[in-house]
Amino acid sequence: MTRHRSQAQGAAPALAALVLACTVSAEPADTVSGQASLNAQVVDLAHGLAFLGPRHDVNVGLFAATPSAADTATAVRDGIDSAFGVTSPAKGAYVLLKLSFPKGATRADQVDMCEIDFYNFTDSPQQTMWLGADQCGVVEVGGDLKPGGVVHGRLKGPAEPPSGKKYTWDLAFTTTLQAGK
Repeated sequence: MTRHRSQAQGAAPALAALVLACTVSAEPADTVSGQASLNAQVVDLAHGLAFLGPRHDVNVGLFAATPSAADTATAVRDGIDSAFGVTSPAKGAYVLLKLSFPKGATRADQVDMCEIDFYNFTDSPQQTMWLGADQCGVVEVGGDLKPGGVVHGRLKGPAEPPSGKKYTWDLAFTTTLQAGK
């Protein structure tokens, strides 16, 4: 018995070090999942970028494919819609969420205004759908409104504006905010 106890005692520090290493490296991962549709076109979204603007607004781009390093750099400098285009079908369809929060907010728990833009869908290269916070289908939004802060959200809903086009979205994201436009 003494021998087994010594081995267990020797294993305890190694196990503690392993647990600590896993805990330290377990930073929140950026994840995006969901679908968006405009009329008959459905796009699966699995990649994203998020920026905290100068007025504490958050812009989240949700994409089917991983954004290139060049497009990401342009998005930081000029904004997501400038980098990926509002009439650039070759860059692929994407959804841009624009979320704003009450003045002075440090947490993303209360959306003040919400806009969902459907860009580069085949039905029409540019489709912008302005929605108030109550129409955006916010299921949950939270996190820290600061560069390096992690923001998460889930939005789900349909909309059929006067244009007669049918929009649906079921979006979830957890992303680290970068300072940007």
